Amino acid sequence: MEAAEAHFRAAIEIRPDFAEAHHHLGYLLATQGLFGEAAVHYRRTLAIKPDHVDAHNKLGNLLTFQGRFDEARAHYDRAIEIDPALTDAYLARAEIKTFHAGDADFAVLEALAGSNSLFPAKALAAHFALYKAYEDIEDYAPAFDHLTKGNALKRMQIDFDEQVSELFFRRMTSVFDRGLFERLGGEGDPSNSPIFVLGMPRSGSTLVEQILDSHPMIHGAGELRNLDVALQSVLKTLALSHPYPECVPELDGIAFRRIGQAYLVRQPVPEPGKVRIVDKLPGNFIAIGLIRLALPNARIIHTTRDPMDT
Repeated sequence: MEAAEAHFRAAIEIRPDFAEAHHHLGYLLATQGLFGEAAVHYRRTLAIKPDHVDAHNKLGNLLTFQGRFDEARAHYDRAIEIDPALTDAYLARAEIKTFHAGDADFAVLEALAGSNSLFPAKALAAHFALYKAYEDIEDYAPAFDHLTKGNALKRMQIDFDEQVSELFFRRMTSVFDRGLFERLGGEGDPSNSPIFVLGMPRSGSTLVEQILDSHPMIHGAGELRNLDVALQSVLKTLALSHPYPECVPELDGIAFRRIGQAYLVRQPVPEPGKVRIVDKLPGNFIAIGLIRLALPNARIIHTTRDPMDT
C-alpha cells in the first residue's frame, strides 16, 4: 500500500490534472482512515473530471461516514444521474433516506432487481435497497422477499467453510492460553493511543465509533486493516518453525513490541488535539489475544448483539 501511495503521489506531481491518480490516492487514504485528505483528492478528481461516477460514489460514502448526509446524498444523486444502473449508489442512498409510498426509486429498483443483465453483486445491492425501502413504508412482505433474495446472492459470493473456521478458532484458543499471557503480558508497545472496536458485523460498532469520534480527543479512523499488515511485516523477518497462529509461542516480548510498533506507524495522523485513534474493523475480534500482547495498553470495546440480529 505504501508503494502504491508513493507512485500515485509521484504521478500527481508529474501531472497534477491526472484524475485517476487523485481518485486512487483518495481511496488509499480513505482505507487508512485519512478521510480529510481522501476527500481533498476525491474533490480534485471531480474538479478535473466532473462526471467521474466512482469519485462521486466514494465521496458520498466518505461523507456518510462523517454524518454529512445532505452532502453525501447530493453526490449519490449525481452518481446515479451519470449511471442509472449504479445499484451501489442506490443502496448507499437508501441507507440515509426515508422512503415514502410512491417514491420514484421503487420502480427503478424493481426494474434493476428484475433485470437479467445485472451482475449478481449489482443485483443484490438493488434487492437490499428495496428491502430498506419497503421496510420504511412498513410493507414487510416484499421487504422480507427482497432481503431473502439479496442474502441468497450474497451467500453465493462468500467462500465460507464452517468446519475450517471452527478449527481456526480452536487453534487460536489453544495458542493464546493463560501461560502465554503470564509469560509475555505487558511486554508489547506501551502506547495507549489505539482503541479497537470489534465484534460481529451489524452489532453496533459503527454507532460506538461515531459516539467516540464526537469526543474532541478521539479520531474515528474507520475499518483499518493495519493489524494484520503489521503482524505479517514482522513475522516475515523471523525464522519460525510454524505458520500463524502456531508460531506465536516462538515469539518473545521484543517481537510483540515490534508488531505493536509496526501497527502504530501505520495509524493515520489525527487532527491536533486528538490523541486516541479508533480502529473499527469488526473482524479484529479474532485478534484480541494478539492485541493484548502487542499493545497491552490499547482499549478494546467488544460490541455484542443477539446472533439473529447480526
